[in-house]
Amino acid sequence: TALTRYYYTLGYPDVPIEATADRNPETNGKLLTYRISEGRRYNIGEILVSGNTRTADKLIRTRSGLREYTPFNPETILVAQTNLYATGLFRHVDIAPLDRDNGDVRTLVIQVDEAKPITVTPGVGVKEYAGPRVNLDITENDLYRIERLVFEGNMMVPEADLRAQINI
Repeated sequence: TALTRYYYTLGYPDVPIEATADRNPETNGKLLTYRISEGRRYNIGEILVSGNTRTADKLIRTRSGLREYTPFNPETILVAQTNLYATGLFRHVDIAPLDRDNGDVRTLVIQVDEAKPITVTPGVGVKEYAGPRVNLDITENDLYRIERLVFEGNMMVPEADLRAQINI
């Protein structure tokens, strides 16, 4: 709900909100009552990075958008994961608080699994009028650009050979 999201932005990730609707005898309408138990307020403490071999820790922290000593907001954590996936540099991203109790400060760990720097994708297919096709797609992953080299070719098969192949 909007009320839960509001408390998330303030650093209350565990806030339970209970709503009750009672009849208002004065107006014969409904009277909404919210019971909110804020609980503990948390801030993001240190942001640790692990699993990276080619990508700098600083770049990962910056691209995540997370900042130390700001309110701990579960929705901001999801946005940070999306931001890191959007770079194309990672196959997997997980952001979680450490299980140690540091009072009102939560240390976060950004665990990444880097994507391969070069991807080779072969492909084959058939077009009705062009015949069999082959292609080889070579992509280099880089934060600031994606280099792509594609080789394609048609293998034209004479109609007589095609019939012979089918009849075998």
